[in-house]
Amino acid sequence: MRSNIAFHLAVLARLGAGVFLIGSLALGLAMIVAQAQAAQGQPPPIHVIEIKGVINPLTARYLERALAGAEREGAGLLVMRLDTPGGLDTAMREMTQAMLAARLPVVVYVAPPGARAASAGMFLTLAAHVAAMAPGTNIGAAHPVGLGEQLDEVMSRKIAQDATALARTLAAERSRNADWAEQAVLESASLTSAEALELGVVEIIAVDMNDLLAQLDGRIVTTAAGEVTLHTRGAAVVDAPMNFARSKSCWPWMARNTHWRRPISSVICRCQRVAK
Repeated sequence: MRSNIAFHLAVLARLGAGVFLIGSLALGLAMIVAQAQAAQGQPPPIHVIEIKGVINPLTARYLERALAGAEREGAGLLVMRLDTPGGLDTAMREMTQAMLAARLPVVVYVAPPGARAASAGMFLTLAAHVAAMAPGTNIGAAHPVGLGEQLDEVMSRKIAQDATALARTLAAERSRNADWAEQAVLESASLTSAEALELGVVEIIAVDMNDLLAQLDGRIVTTAAGEVTLHTRGAAVVDAPMNFARSKSCWPWMARNTHWRRPISSVICRCQRVAK
């Protein structure tokens, strides 16, 4: 039994190495293209990541790697396409801290139509240098809730006040509506995309990525490196998807949770579901 599992792990390692090699070649090609574009006076490339589903430690690692890769490859900005019902407070705070410390402009785009930036997603949107939404999306409902535990009134109030302070801080940092951000936490207030634009929660409503990039062109934002003017018109768009091979956090999870009784296929499927 153990020899069969060892065989499967060896196969997985080879497959992962192959995918990693392909990914490395793709990244190398992207860097060459970026350098050629810079030499020709074209704007730097735009990296796009997609976060769909629950905010968790893997999404935090995904954003951190994407930011590091985008800076290393000379990208002009990072666009996060977001659709989430919320997630873990610790992961959300890691992500907002990474965005606040980013030298590269980060744009959060709540899309496609029907998507949402609820709960933790609202905090991510507030932390962005530019916040955008597609028509037919919504944002808010950020009152904190416990996971599998009953909180007493005092603890619930402390957690809510802590979340409120963070929401107001992020909104103020990005010159957004801090009063509404507080309502989203304390009263679970939510807004449509049109209402969010009207109340100063987001800056852009864009029907698709092309529309978003057209509206971003020429905007000036302030990052950890100072003021940056966005040049998006005619820029190449590079997708940086999250996948099993790039999610290194999955391999330690396998090592900790493979008890030699569980079929290796179930472990793989678990990791693939979490790392989407």
